[in-house]
Amino acid sequence: MHSVGVIGLCSEDILFYKNLSWLNLCIVTILFFINFNPMPLKLVLIFLLLMIGGFFVEFLGVRTDKIFGDYAYTDVLGYQIGDVPIVIALNWAVLSISCAIIAAKNYSNLVLQLLSGGMMLVLIDVFLEPSAKILGFWKWYNNEIPLQNYFAWFFIGTVFIFICLKFLREIDNKLAYWIVGIQLLFFSIINLFL
Repeated sequence: MHSVGVIGLCSEDILFYKNLSWLNLCIVTILFFINFNPMPLKLVLIFLLLMIGGFFVEFLGVRTDKIFGDYAYTDVLGYQIGDVPIVIALNWAVLSISCAIIAAKNYSNLVLQLLSGGMMLVLIDVFLEPSAKILGFWKWYNNEIPLQNYFAWFFIGTVFIFICLKFLREIDNKLAYWIVGIQLLFFSIINLFL
């Protein structure tokens, strides 16, 4: 799916593929859920909590400029509520749970789990931000990404990772590694070729 996106985004049909980005994020979310077997109710509840939390911080972010910096979403990522695309909330939840799963698998110490999970989210954002600018997902009003954006990602992400580790400790999803790895690879390729 991401390979089709890379090829499409590097072609003459970039507008068509760019406008399907929201659909790709929805499909990734569905695949993510399909890979939980069984799917405990608390996973669904935590996912909804993270989605609402992600939406809330983004809503405050675009309204106040105090969280991530001075930015605004375009219409490329689909349906919005309060100037925030719904898929952004989905992505916060999927990435937070994925990074928590990876951190829990690699470290037994809670502090290391929190730090590594938060840093994974920041690393994803480091690769995502230039691509998002190129693809027109959102725009920074001063045309540069402020450091406060990365600090916010780390702080918010670490809180979300903590919630996941607290309530979803026994959860596993082999797709978590793929989601993080493919997003890093996808945005790296976009940054190199567009």
